[in-house]
Amino acid sequence: MARPALLNLPVELLVHIMRFVEPEDLLAIRASCKLFRELCKGNPVVYEYNLRGLLDNPPTAFKPKTWNWERKLKDLIALRDIYGEGTRIESCSWRMPAVKPNDKEQQLLATAKTVDLIYHASSNSDSSANLSFLQKAFDPTSRYGMRNIERYLGSSTLFCRSMLPTASGFLTPAVMYSEDERQASAKLHCYYGVPVTLSPKLYRRPYHYALSVVYDMRNYTDLSLWGPFKPDGEATVDWEKVEAIMIILGHNLKCFDDQTGRRLKPLWTTPWAGSQPDSFRSVCLVDTKSPTPPVNESDPYNITGSWMRIVTFLDYHELFYYNFEDEPEDVLPADVPRPPLHATEAIRLIIMELEVVKIIPSTDPKQPLPKVQFKGISRSLHSPHDPNANSNIRGTVQMTKEGEVRWTTISVYNGEERWKSEGIQIGGIRSARGVLGHWFDRDMDNQQGPAGPTAFWKVSNEVDQAENMDHWIDLSTPSDTDDENAETADEDADGTYFATFTTLGE
Repeated sequence: MARPALLNLPVELLVHIMRFVEPEDLLAIRASCKLFRELCKGNPVVYEYNLRGLLDNPPTAFKPKTWNWERKLKDLIALRDIYGEGTRIESCSWRMPAVKPNDKEQQLLATAKTVDLIYHASSNSDSSANLSFLQKAFDPTSRYGMRNIERYLGSSTLFCRSMLPTASGFLTPAVMYSEDERQASAKLHCYYGVPVTLSPKLYRRPYHYALSVVYDMRNYTDLSLWGPFKPDGEATVDWEKVEAIMIILGHNLKCFDDQTGRRLKPLWTTPWAGSQPDSFRSVCLVDTKSPTPPVNESDPYNITGSWMRIVTFLDYHELFYYNFEDEPEDVLPADVPRPPLHATEAIRLIIMELEVVKIIPSTDPKQPLPKVQFKGISRSLHSPHDPNANSNIRGTVQMTKEGEVRWTTISVYNGEERWKSEGIQIGGIRSARGVLGHWFDRDMDNQQGPAGPTAFWKVSNEVDQAENMDHWIDLSTPSDTDDENAETADEDADGTYFATFTTLGE
């Protein structure tokens, strides 16, 4: 029998041809005959060439020595199958996988492989093939995209609680999904980075349920370090707490923009963008009066510079009533969440100017990154000279045992420590997404508050000492709105914005 003409081609041409086939087809070609098996065996170039344009070549700093292109090709195939990415994208013949509503392995597999894809993405969000793949897979304008959003981003306790009884069949979150599934879904939602809205025919607004998580003082304990952690004393991230923080602050930032006409620089508007390590890009600040400091090469977290922070909080009487008067402690079991909270929050925007003061080398061979101490000042964006709105600040950045970047800040007023915060940087070191966490009273001597959500993200490697704030937010004329569910924001004398949320039909 004559040998097929294809097999008579030079090896270099065969490798070049295999570069243009779909990943699924490459595995089929490899299994078709001895020549292709031998050609692919132990030859990572074949898989690397095939994945060019489909996946990023990971940054050197985040590329492990054990990097395996064949394994990455199989991971991509698995994700395409999970998310509906078919083998013939150009012809739009998407294969919709049959996913069981309570398929635990599917949720955990999707989260693990997606986070790995993000971790090894190009640091440039605009040109990253990895992020482009995920943006297509979770495109809310497409049928499969909405299915993925609901299935993989909407399986946490928060969304299960907000599901209408006719949709959930009166099932509890614990019955619908396991703890691991709920945590995995919340983690994926945090990396997605944009609070999602599911069908109003099936779900109530998640915002009020998120409030009930963040303002439930039972979640602030010594074992949870008063931060968005599990109560194990190990700073293990509780992604459902982080998800609630993201939903609240995303909602409040949008409210601030819509109702004041002040346009914050784009943030949390593009899914997946900035959720990968090293994605931060410094901007030049206008009218800076101090020279730009060099990046501290020994600081892996790139702390020095100017940061924007948002803090929101309830009126203390309302917080106390919600926790200690409306529902007596001996009536509500510890594992039962408080009811959804309809309340008025205050919003404060703060500029932080930070610098590194000490780097403490790690003694843990499994976690080589150091612990870094910093100090600086924080000042209200709208009342830069108000002593009650401004403070000194100090803190630390370090890695947790599970490899997350943990930030601790302490605000100091007139030499007295007053407020503290604990948070996690979404996306790892030097990510653009920023830090999400809790703020609370420094003493931590009781669970009566006050406390609430906070977030901060880096804007520039420069330290901004200018009084002109126009480069932090874009000032424009507030737009009129005739939305019947109007949300209003009023500025108090100290630069605090009080956002009143009126929701009908809930």
